[in-house]
Amino acid sequence: MKLVSKSKNGVVVNLDDPENIRNTICIDFDETICSNTGHPDYNILEPKKGAREALEAMRLMGKFIIIYTSRGRKHFWEVMNWLDKYQIPFDCLDMQNKPLANTYI
Repeated sequence: MKLVSKSKNGVVVNLDDPENIRNTICIDFDETICSNTGHPDYNILEPKKGAREALEAMRLMGKFIIIYTSRGRKHFWEVMNWLDKYQIPFDCLDMQNKPLANTYI
């Protein structure tokens, strides 16, 4: 079985390829990107200071950015809209599993 991750742009990344894993960074959403202290309303939450800029720098380094959260699929559109609202750069949003990567933040 091939391990793949499909990006928001429809690009499929083969995670069986060590080079792709080496260039993949997985970043937790809550309390890493989003300043969520347990509040359920994403409309009032803001990004952690420097989060967007750090992700932009990773993008310039050619990294494939996966944002993951264990919140489950019922929060998919809330998280997607929040990421879009704050122009957070990423390639893939994983709502159920911690994907394979070289680096986890």
